Amino acid sequence: MLKMMKTFTFSALVALMSWCIVSCCCPPSPGGAFECYMTKMKNRDFKGCAQCIAIDETMTAVENAQVAQRIESLLSAQADRVMKEKGGLKNAFVKDEAISDDGNSAMLRVEYIYGDSTRQEHTQEMVRQNGQWKVKLPSPCPSIARE
Repeated sequence: MLKMMKTFTFSALVALMSWCIVSCCCPPSPGGAFECYMTKMKNRDFKGCAQCIAIDETMTAVENAQVAQRIESLLSAQADRVMKEKGGLKNAFVKDEAISDDGNSAMLRVEYIYGDSTRQEHTQEMVRQNGQWKVKLPSPCPSIARE
């Protein structure tokens, strides 16, 4: 009985740790962070997506919060467009990852597979902010720039 309790406790602890790792979206690699971002996108967790995007460190916290809200709206609209035009996003995966010499930025080669079976390759820049890898948006991005 005691052995069974220890096994159950250990299993519960492992499950809890795994859930924390998956839900926190803090993978140690740029590719892992991007895949976490895309999982949130596929699940329509646009608030979670916005948290995976690099902030503009020259802006105030209030300005960055406003930008995050605009990002959520834009991602929702983009997801709706992709759903209508291509049957949604079936999968996205990192084909190649190149981290800069200083370890603070990376370039990913990503492939998207849509619901209609079309494929598209894309290059995505990632940056490290406060020890975490984040998706870097193109600069300037007029639809979310300061008003």
